[in-house]
Order: sequence, then structure tokens, then C-alpha cells
Amino acid sequence: MVTTRESSPKTDRVNGGDFKRILVAVDGSENSTRATAAAVPIAEKYGAEILVLNVILGRAYDQFKTVAEKKAREIVDREVELARSRGVKARWEVLPSAESIVGQIVDYADREKADLIVMGSRGLGGFKRMVIGSVSSGVVTHARCPVLVVR
Repeated sequence: MVTTRESSPKTDRVNGGDFKRILVAVDGSENSTRATAAAVPIAEKYGAEILVLNVILGRAYDQFKTVAEKKAREIVDREVELARSRGVKARWEVLPSAESIVGQIVDYADREKADLIVMGSRGLGGFKRMVIGSVSSGVVTHARCPVLVVR
């Protein structure tokens, strides 16, 4: 299942549906790998660059910095390799999150002038989503560009 949100014409940085930079937010889950797989054909079609981003939760980063960075690097390397194997220009970044993973993703998209954010849904339902929230829902709510959520 794929969910999208179109941004308003006022805030949409996409001119005529032409994507130049596609941000793929990854966390190592199966759905984030699906997100990369969905982003690559879009990047191929538009000649876009893929920006692979992993945000490490602040508590994990502070306590296990070396291990967290190594795992994050493995995640982004795998996704960048997928894009590059198809001839798509790709680069990556790993950021620690002091407070909000959603905020880090949205701010990064703004800084890098991303035309589209693609990310996986963790597939949380009902009570779990209400209690712990959803990164993908938060990004859909706050992003200033279109967001494609892949399940």
C-alpha cells in the first residue's frame, strides 16, 4: 500500500512534477528498503539524485555512539548501493536526533531542497500508533514537499 500527500501549490517545490532531489528516509526496516526500491525508478525517470538519510534516536546515539553509527552506516550503504547499481546518483547522511526524528527529516528535506520524501511505514496500527506515534505520519503532516509512504 502506498500513501501520498500532495503539498499545496504555495509550498510545493516541484515544478511540473519534475523531481531533482529525492530524500529517502531509512531505518533498516523492510518497509524502508521498499521505500528505496520505490524511489529508484522515480529517480531514474526524472534524472534525480537520491539522498539517503538515517536518523539515530538521541538516547541510542549518546549511549552507544560507535555501535549506532556502524549500524546506521550499514543501513545507508545498502540503500545507496541499490540506487547506484541502477545508475542513480546517490549520497547519504546519518544524523543524531536530539528530540525529534520527524523534525530532523523535515529540516533535512528543507535544507537539501528535496522535491519528494520517500519513506517506509512501520505499519503500526490502532493503539500502538496512538501511544508511540508515527514518524511517517509526522513527516506527512509537517513536510513542505510531497511525501510518499511505502508499506
